[in-house]
Amino acid sequence: MASRFEKRLRAASLPDVISRYFSNSVFVDALPQATLTAFQIEALQEVVKRAYENSPFYKRKMSQAGISPRDITAPADLAKLPFTTKEELRQDPWALLACDKREISLIHVSTGTTGGQEIYTMHSWRDYYLNHAIAYPKLIPVDPSDMCFIALPYEMSSAGLSFHNKFIIGHQAAVVPVGKGGAYSTPEKTIRLMRNLKPTVVVTSPSHAITLAEAAAAASFDLASLALKKIWLGGEGCSDAFRRRVEKIWGNGQF
Repeated sequence: MASRFEKRLRAASLPDVISRYFSNSVFVDALPQATLTAFQIEALQEVVKRAYENSPFYKRKMSQAGISPRDITAPADLAKLPFTTKEELRQDPWALLACDKREISLIHVSTGTTGGQEIYTMHSWRDYYLNHAIAYPKLIPVDPSDMCFIALPYEMSSAGLSFHNKFIIGHQAAVVPVGKGGAYSTPEKTIRLMRNLKPTVVVTSPSHAITLAEAAAAASFDLASLALKKIWLGGEGCSDAFRRRVEKIWGNGQF
């Protein structure tokens, strides 16, 4: 008997604009430029129309700027759309929602490290799970043979889960959610797991890459021995000098 999840997958379908341009063998980074431009225009029109028709906030915002969805006919028309400010994003968490609350399956919250109110990002089940099936194989060179360590925050922030979901659903790779510090994800434990599982891909922040390197040195473990296929550094600023330092420690991989 099919599970509830399996039934939901079978009943689900990608938006028409996606189905018309993509298939199991054609991805966004493989489309001819003319086809890609046509997709961008149609997708932009659909997003603007949805926001206008389903969000009082965005409808008011566009109306005040004197535009409506029919005025958006080319990528250059993005310049006609009014900016949404950080102050507006920090208002009522539900103010910008363009769907029914019952459709929301996941909520991410900004770190709030710059001060002020947090910013809430809502995802429907379709947004976060189904639509991740549209992968970017060239932009994200990960495949089912990879072992991916994600050393980024998982609590509240979208950082860890975003990579986690993309690697698993988009590329069917193995993921180890080691997180970034905390009682259950200390740098020492992360290094032990790396020694045992031999990751091919690591995702972390620049500063935590150095923290992990210090833990590896204390454990007499040479990170370069992993021969990583790829390491992504995100979430913080990173100068060229700092990047070269990280590359030297982790083995001059593709950073």
